[in-house]
Amino acid sequence: MSGDEAFNVTKKQSFRVTRRDFVFFVAKVAVLTGIVTSVPLVAAKTVDKRRPPGAVDEAEFVVVCARCGRCAEVCPQKIIVQVPVWESVVAAGTPVLVDGGVCVLDFKCVDVCPTGALQRLPKEKAKMGTALLDKDKCIGCGACVSVCASIAGAIKWRKSGRKVEVDAAKCLGCGACVKECPVGALSLTPSGAYRPSWKWPKGG
Repeated sequence: MSGDEAFNVTKKQSFRVTRRDFVFFVAKVAVLTGIVTSVPLVAAKTVDKRRPPGAVDEAEFVVVCARCGRCAEVCPQKIIVQVPVWESVVAAGTPVLVDGGVCVLDFKCVDVCPTGALQRLPKEKAKMGTALLDKDKCIGCGACVSVCASIAGAIKWRKSGRKVEVDAAKCLGCGACVKECPVGALSLTPSGAYRPSWKWPKGG
């Protein structure tokens, strides 16, 4: 075995999380979270940003996430970053999607999550947020309609006029439309994201 192979094996083994380890970890984080949230400080607030696809309910997420950074490491678009402690003590180290980042929904982040903080979901349920349209800025170019057609089909032409509209129920909040819009008429919000309940990952 080469030195690189040995390093990779060691690295993978170091990220294994047993149920016992996980229980102790959750207990520690729960205590810390309880202490911090009892103090009326800005630092006790969680973050108002998109989470990676499959992120469980926020109250559970900040407890079960191991802050290992593996999801950020494997993201091919490099749009996952860990929350710095000065933004939120409770959520420090947990993953969020960068503003304007486009998620391609390859679920590599889910596959490497050791604690089930990111759950595997069907693509149509992996809603990370919602695209918001500024109708006054929209020039009706159709770029967003084209890019969304193969992803979620959430942006359609309005029945009257050369304008588009976003179907919030279908929108996955992936960000592809925002990147394509030439006039900045589209933005993203984590509002409406589907956040499932936590379950221990299969095979864990």
